[in-house]
Amino acid sequence: MIPCPQSHASVNNPAQVRANGYLAGLQRPFVPEHQMSKSPAYVQRLLSAWSAPGGLWPPRDLALQYAEAMALPFVAHSAAEYYRWVVRSQWRLDGRRFVHCLRSPITVPVLQLQGEEDRAVVPALALRSSAYVDGSFEQHFIADAGHFLPEEAPDEVSTHLVRWLNTLP
Repeated sequence: MIPCPQSHASVNNPAQVRANGYLAGLQRPFVPEHQMSKSPAYVQRLLSAWSAPGGLWPPRDLALQYAEAMALPFVAHSAAEYYRWVVRSQWRLDGRRFVHCLRSPITVPVLQLQGEEDRAVVPALALRSSAYVDGSFEQHFIADAGHFLPEEAPDEVSTHLVRWLNTLP
């Protein structure tokens, strides 16, 4: 059995611990939902915080579209709830079962794309990803891109994805 990559790095890698700082704020009831659904500037700050520093994404008009989507009923709650579960589940049976499943090696082909400027998942940790894959593994780092690869580098992501898909049987 291999160690769980996410939980291990989340508590043992200082850079990833710092990158996970946003999780604490999302644990508060109602506050994140209120901020996401009522403040377009808050949504833009969240998107920008995980994008490549100095990058052009997200443009203001697109950030406003994301903010409008967050204002729809239950969208902000659903967005926050995933991150709440990640923290709360650590002490619950369903969380332990989830981590146990993550410890099984991945046996299907894997293409991993990682933004070199990702501020949510530390890029240096991605170098260890192949240790969790028993199937074929291909990894690429995308320059000048953060956490939102399809949005920040759509052409490069599409090129990698189409080429990789064409290699599959």
